[in-house]
Amino acid sequence: GRAVEELRRMKSLGFRPDVTTYNTVIDAFGESPAFREGLRMMKVMEEDGVRPDGVTFNTAMELCRRNREIALALELYGQSLSRGIKPSLVTFNVLLNIRERLGDGAGALRLLGEMRSCRIRPDENSYNFTIGAFANRGDVDGAFKIVDEMTRRGLTHNELTHTNCMKAFHVCKDCDGALKFLDALQTRSASTLSAQTFCYSISACSSRGNWKRALRLLDAMKRQPRSSSGTQPSAACYTAAITACGNAGEATTALNLLDEMLVLQLNPTTPTLNACITACARDPSHRHAALPTLRRMPALGLTPDLRSFNAVLLACQRAARWRAAVSLLGAMRRAGLSPDIVSFNSVIAACAAAGEWRWALRVLRLMKGGVWGVRPDVVSYNSAIFAVGRGGEWGVAL
Repeated sequence: GRAVEELRRMKSLGFRPDVTTYNTVIDAFGESPAFREGLRMMKVMEEDGVRPDGVTFNTAMELCRRNREIALALELYGQSLSRGIKPSLVTFNVLLNIRERLGDGAGALRLLGEMRSCRIRPDENSYNFTIGAFANRGDVDGAFKIVDEMTRRGLTHNELTHTNCMKAFHVCKDCDGALKFLDALQTRSASTLSAQTFCYSISACSSRGNWKRALRLLDAMKRQPRSSSGTQPSAACYTAAITACGNAGEATTALNLLDEMLVLQLNPTTPTLNACITACARDPSHRHAALPTLRRMPALGLTPDLRSFNAVLLACQRAARWRAAVSLLGAMRRAGLSPDIVSFNSVIAACAAAGEWRWALRVLRLMKGGVWGVRPDVVSYNSAIFAVGRGGEWGVAL
């Protein structure tokens, strides 16, 4: 990268890089596919007679964490200890952030204990990472025990504290708990809550029976003062609300929210459209809209994935649109996707629902041939038997 070029230029001009120079170069790689080149600088600096210090290892560990190379980050931590480098607050916070990503609450607690043994006082980040570790597993009780400990030690709950706690409710899909916590925050906090906190609360209400509550939360976000940055609904918030509608089969609302996103110039994602298609599949009055919604994706700069096609196939199955279902198998292959067992079973079921037992058997034989890499299961045979039974071809079924 540019930082490495400047380092070479510095050397060519006769300047001797010091440890700070190398640390800056390593940090410059950030989240980059070439991050290993940044790590290689540790070897280069030693070849130049510059000894890596604690900042070097912390920077390299953070570089690995950002690029999801967890094992490599932990290996670097071990190397730093073997060189006699004492861990600092920054070191432990990088390690705690790793435990957060892994959802390892117990590991995070052990690190907090190690910090105290080293006489390093955990800060707000340390506790927030630990809360996040419990939140990523949906452990609400574990997360709030850390919040209580923060309070006892005189540390301030900040925006990240609230967001991580709400994330715990989101992961375990506890809508009631999320709403109670949100009410408590709005009562206690004079500041405006973050968009991410609202987004997690909406996601917690994504189960089938709570879609109206999810919409009320989205409306509450819209009523937040526009002068407060980051509090208006984001694309992720809309996607969470659309997902709630999709799970409930509320297609009209889901599609209206999608249109609202586009008016607000919020970019939908593939999961956004998938939720809309799912809503159509589950709403008898909108099953016909599933395929057109799939066809909107390229114009929005989105690529349909396996879930997109399977959601449309579910709509075809429930609407007995067997021709569309069969043609979608070919469309999936042309899109570079491999239909799975769910895809094939939906096609067979669509044929069965339409009384097209011959086509149901053709698809079953296609699976048995193994060309597509998917073998029929009990559901496949049951759907095919149902199809030939409906056609009065009991001899074929038997």
